Amino acid sequence: MRTAALPPLPLPLSPTCFALPPPSIKPLWYSVGLYASRGPVQYAGGKREAEKKAPSVFPLRPCCGTTTSETYISVGCLVSGYLPQPVKVQWNSGAITRGLNNYPATLQQNGLFISSSQLTIPVSDWEKCKEFKSEPTVQVMQASCGDEDKQRSVDLVCLITGYTPQEISVQWLLNGNQQNFFQNNSTPFKEDGGTFASTSKVSISKHDWNEGDSYTCKVTHPATGSKREDSIRKCSEQSGDSSLKIAIQPPTPEELLITMDAKVKCVVSRMESVESLSIKWSRNDNKKIIRYESTPLINYDGTFTVTSTLKISPQDWDNFKKFTCKVEHSDLPFPIEKWIIKNADPGRDPTVYVLPPSDMELRHNGFASITCVIKDFSPKDINILWKKNGENIQANDYITTDPIESRGDETYLVFSILRIRKTAWEGGATFSCVVLHNTTTKRDIKKTRGKK
Repeated sequence: MRTAALPPLPLPLSPTCFALPPPSIKPLWYSVGLYASRGPVQYAGGKREAEKKAPSVFPLRPCCGTTTSETYISVGCLVSGYLPQPVKVQWNSGAITRGLNNYPATLQQNGLFISSSQLTIPVSDWEKCKEFKSEPTVQVMQASCGDEDKQRSVDLVCLITGYTPQEISVQWLLNGNQQNFFQNNSTPFKEDGGTFASTSKVSISKHDWNEGDSYTCKVTHPATGSKREDSIRKCSEQSGDSSLKIAIQPPTPEELLITMDAKVKCVVSRMESVESLSIKWSRNDNKKIIRYESTPLINYDGTFTVTSTLKISPQDWDNFKKFTCKVEHSDLPFPIEKWIIKNADPGRDPTVYVLPPSDMELRHNGFASITCVIKDFSPKDINILWKKNGENIQANDYITTDPIESRGDETYLVFSILRIRKTAWEGGATFSCVVLHNTTTKRDIKKTRGKK
């Protein structure tokens, strides 16, 4: 018997275990359904006494999808970390009285007790776990605007997450109307919470993309009867705002973790002229300033952009040194200062999935796409690299989207799509998606898929 991750919602008919504290402690029911998420343990009034500790309750269950030739299956309830004993265990508020086996308490090295209760139920009851249903969340992304000039087509990727069971249908629409797009749909993969996720990808010619039409990913989930969709169109050009822009950028994770050549950048854009531009750097440790400026870049609207780069060390960044960029220009009423320092909040590590080429793509094309899904991370600064059999792959062979904020929380999501020859995939080469993030110190996150 083993524990497993808890799905987000309880099943109405799943057996529920309750553990009652000893009579000397104010009574409180600790309700832990086999699929229920646990909240903080509290007393129902009164304060905890120093020599007494209430129990924590953990479900013990086989995973959904576990197959067996037996007609009965065992689930359990682990009660730990309590003092004093005894603890009384009931299932479904005492309604279940058969098939129970309560094991005696054991004293642990920390001076607290642990015990367990086992319930044997028919497999047919356990199969009701399949009744758990969840609607999908749909989000469409594209390659970053800056990469479009290098590509003859634009890849749109639809990420579908959080649904169960796994049967869905995906349809792409053009301006709300059905179109016969060639779409590559991945095989659903299981997420940590027991739900499923998958992707659908279409490629749009650059000419069609520049027309500004709306592309919609529409997902139908028969089990819940839900229809979810998300739309995207060509990145809008900046218009109506002619004011000078100043942005300061931190070192990239690749600079901090791989090349060890960290840089802070000050980007001044939307200038009518660069003749009066002055950019000066300072740092709070008064170390020597090593900087250089880029050649002025002429933008599509005739304005200019200049990037000033300050060289620092990864140690400078990790030690929370402060770097300040001071900009003077005739378009500014007074000098502007922008500063940057490493955020003390480490954020959240990303979750990484690597998806193989779809069967349809392998049947019809000489090339194939491997998709790397990186989600649930913060802050948004991230780098994605690809390797083949341990060797770096040129950046021209893959496209990575800009990070976008996930809906409902303050984490980010990004895709990276690697284009490879079909023969390389079928030959058994190993491809690695390497994710570099500020919260991953000196280590890579890899998900590798070989020949299937």
